Amino acid sequence: MTPLLPLIIDEIDSHGPIGFDRYMELCLCHPEHGYYTSGDPLGRDGDFITAPEISQMFGELIGLWLHDQASRQNLDRPALAELGPGRGTLMADALRALSAASATPGGVHLVEISPALRERQRATLNQSNPENTAGNTADSITWHDAITTLPEEPLLIIANEFFDALPVRRFVARGQHWHEIRVGHDNGQLIEIIDAAPAEPFPGLPSQVDTQSGNVKRLEFCPAAPMIADALASHVNRHGGVALIIDYGSAGQAGDTLQSVRQHQRHDALEAPGQADLTAWVDFSIFTRAAQDHGLVAAGPVEQGDFLRSVGLYQRAENLARNADPIQRRRLLAAVERLSGSAHMGSAFKVMALLPGGVTLPIAGF
Repeated sequence: MTPLLPLIIDEIDSHGPIGFDRYMELCLCHPEHGYYTSGDPLGRDGDFITAPEISQMFGELIGLWLHDQASRQNLDRPALAELGPGRGTLMADALRALSAASATPGGVHLVEISPALRERQRATLNQSNPENTAGNTADSITWHDAITTLPEEPLLIIANEFFDALPVRRFVARGQHWHEIRVGHDNGQLIEIIDAAPAEPFPGLPSQVDTQSGNVKRLEFCPAAPMIADALASHVNRHGGVALIIDYGSAGQAGDTLQSVRQHQRHDALEAPGQADLTAWVDFSIFTRAAQDHGLVAAGPVEQGDFLRSVGLYQRAENLARNADPIQRRRLLAAVERLSGSAHMGSAFKVMALLPGGVTLPIAGF
């Protein structure tokens, strides 16, 4: 039994079965026992590895791409911002690349709720930049609990594997209607419970079930994602800059994609609450709609592999390989394949950018 399980059971006993969004919120963000708030889940000793942890090339290329977009908009030293920065690896690599290009940002803002990960980010950024050569050590970085406190100025915003961890509601088709899937318990064992009554309609939930053979019979909806997408689009519209979103997902609702990962293995989502990662595929159409609502240009989504190759992944790997020994070269080749290969992150992960309305496509990466 995990420390969080009795708290979830108590809430179910007090209020009845809870939505999967509430279940995910408790599992991931409970102040004491949440997956993200109670420790460091990343890396080989954790439960999963993100692209920045695979190779420095990922963060370096992202940093230089953001700098290129800032230059095209004639922005003077815009600040960087990252949503859900993990260990701070992507930001550290981006800052190092910007320093090499003599492009010091006007500040760094990290949106992070986990005290443990904030400390890890602080250590990563101080270690990667002990002499403050990029103008930003952890002492000069601002942490935020939410995007609503980001500064009202042009920002180069990164959201890498942020939206996939936002809580989702889950629904199943029964006849012509959608019914919400909730979490209950049977003598202390968490179980799925399907509402007897059809779900109340809301934007994002199809009004009717398409009963044609082969169509989706389950779907997910992330309540927070459209609001955050709208906030990002609004910020870019008011101040310029860019929001770059990288995540696994599709151009629309993809059905039942919720997954749980523990120690790099798939795991039952209702087992070990608070001690396993819970994620769902991202519906990239929410960013397209947010861009349209605010008069922005939406670039993508494109596959991560195509994006990275377009912005210089192979060239960067070749440059690093020149001074590498044979073992390091093999690791570089493996990193390139993991980041861009269709059998790895190259196809499942998508990249999208929200840009000011005056930007003309195509641009690098798209």
